[in-house]
Amino acid sequence: RQGNRWIEGLLWSQELPHVDWTRYHLQVIFVDDEHLTQARLAEGLLESIAEWNGFGRAIYPHSCGVHGHEGEHLDLASFAAMIGEAKRIGISAEVFKPAQARLTREDLDYYDFIIALNADLCADILRCVEEDEKEYYERKVFPLASFKSCCTDEVLLREGGTALLK
Repeated sequence: RQGNRWIEGLLWSQELPHVDWTRYHLQVIFVDDEHLTQARLAEGLLESIAEWNGFGRAIYPHSCGVHGHEGEHLDLASFAAMIGEAKRIGISAEVFKPAQARLTREDLDYYDFIIALNADLCADILRCVEEDEKEYYERKVFPLASFKSCCTDEVLLREGGTALLK
């Protein structure tokens, strides 16, 4: 009993650092040219993979385009085809419902990882920032191809699923 009071006193006398619990997850956005199919598929795949591996509440994927028309929806035939294909490969149809979205300057600050589906889009994305800010944002913008390396089962067992993020 006496020991417990000493520990409680020690804990309460120390000023604990402020922790922003809302940031204990990763916000990831996939960017393609027009936000029609590729980025949406990548979003759905990452969402499914994260859920299957127990990271469904830690990784939040999104998608948008660089050159798309803000607010437009997929045409009905494309929407139906994408829903059918999504269902076949286990992706939620929800990723195809939102209207087209364009990447904004604010997105670069909001998301932890901005993943361009081709290397040319990285330059388009970085045109949103001032020259003196580029070095900072270059550490957040990646071409999808930079994630092509593979982890062995041994590494995954030793380090867990986060080994894939290295």
